[in-house]
Amino acid sequence: IYASRKRILKMIYNFYIYSRKGECIYYEEWNRKTTSANLEEDQKLMYGFLWQIKNFVVKSSPYPEQEKTGFHFYKTNAYKLHFFETASKIKFVLTSDPDSPDLRETLKNIYKNIFVEYVVKNPLYKMGDQIKCELFLENLGKEVRALPNFKVPSVLK
Repeated sequence: IYASRKRILKMIYNFYIYSRKGECIYYEEWNRKTTSANLEEDQKLMYGFLWQIKNFVVKSSPYPEQEKTGFHFYKTNAYKLHFFETASKIKFVLTSDPDSPDLRETLKNIYKNIFVEYVVKNPLYKMGDQIKCELFLENLGKEVRALPNFKVPSVLK
């Protein structure tokens, strides 16, 4: 029997941070296959989608009185969207290859160890502004590139 080998690249595509007001305060793209004609519009569509799916999850939950929705990720044939929302309503969104593992813990670590340390504690940063803090950018890049599914090929039989 002939066994074919398929080379699969598990990748991180892009990353968003939204303020509590729904404004995209940070966006980065690594391995996205297509470029956007209107990035600002894409960011608004993503936020609208998140708002809608959270509402759907709450309304369809057997415990609608609970504020925590339990929405962590969803998966399509093309990508997987990972989601983490802080108590202060800051939203972290990462899209990846659909075969990637759940990256919610990674988003929590980015929030706790990078966002809080280099953005929130930065006296020059005003909450809600675009994030341009050099230490944040540097450490976020290191964290994402260190993920096992950042452009690491695996072979399936």
